[in-house]
Amino acid sequence: MPETATATAVYAYQAQHPLEERCAESARLRERHPGMVPVVCEAAAAGRKGGRVCHTMVPATATAAQLCDAVRAAAELGATAPLSLTTNDGMPSSNALVGELYEHCKNADGFLYVKYSVEQKFGYDPYWYKVCMDYYHTFV
Repeated sequence: MPETATATAVYAYQAQHPLEERCAESARLRERHPGMVPVVCEAAAAGRKGGRVCHTMVPATATAAQLCDAVRAAAELGATAPLSLTTNDGMPSSNALVGELYEHCKNADGFLYVKYSVEQKFGYDPYWYKVCMDYYHTFV
């Protein structure tokens, strides 16, 4: 059954690449990297820094907290940026295994799709955090 743009193209990667191409790519990645889960991650809010589509391979035995670290690295976000992840089933617990998430939330194309958002709790802003830390390190 072909995809419809309104039903499944929630992610930019899905809208930009046909289903057959995505299926072939995920199959190739899973064959080349057994025991790993192919993940497509996108920023939840359009236009944010790091808002591009990024891909990563994560061990099926990794936890959602480790997936969060992998998304930080793939999206080139700072290691201290407070990040939250959501899948089509909602926000995973930090100790959920990526392999279990994959089995429950994988798309028909074979990818696990994750949306991430940099939380702005307690006034955290990545730009100003970097500016302040750079200033602080001039004195230390």
